[in-house]
Amino acid sequence: PDCQFQLNKAIALAVLDFIRHFVQLSSLSASENETSVKWPNDIYIGNRKTGGILIEHMIMGSVLETTFAGIGVNVNQTHFPPDVPNPVSLIHVLKQETLLKDALLLLCRFLDVRYTNLRETNQTGIDLEFNQNVLGFNEWRTFLKNDHPMEGRIIGVDPHGRLQIENENGKTESFSHKEVEYIIK
Repeated sequence: PDCQFQLNKAIALAVLDFIRHFVQLSSLSASENETSVKWPNDIYIGNRKTGGILIEHMIMGSVLETTFAGIGVNVNQTHFPPDVPNPVSLIHVLKQETLLKDALLLLCRFLDVRYTNLRETNQTGIDLEFNQNVLGFNEWRTFLKNDHPMEGRIIGVDPHGRLQIENENGKTESFSHKEVEYIIK
């Protein structure tokens, strides 16, 4: 159970692998096709949300018994409700529809590869790769903390899934979900 966020990281990286497969087929410029995880569970292409992940772990005693992962990716959706901020769909990126059955099979393959790697290799590699794929990693950005702007740079995500942000004074703060908010430009 102490390492349950490792599974979150593996799933997020698998979804990034999936999205990147399609983005590489597109005609987007390098700055437009950057894919990342907007901590803790959104998937972005550039500054636009293309998906999200919800994960729930069930712990029995000292064992991670079961994990439920819900993965949503905007594949062929062309219209979004007006209250949905900055959405994008793969159809916008590719300029053509994607067969959902083929997309699901591909996503499952990427999930299988990442899960196998998680079980068979040491955890250090996944930590580094995940951190490097967090939106805003090592970039000075503005965040909202208690509804007030805060300047900082993401330096990683700790083993418990808390976002690590270094502030302007060089002090590192840890944030759980909803304790800090990205400002997306």
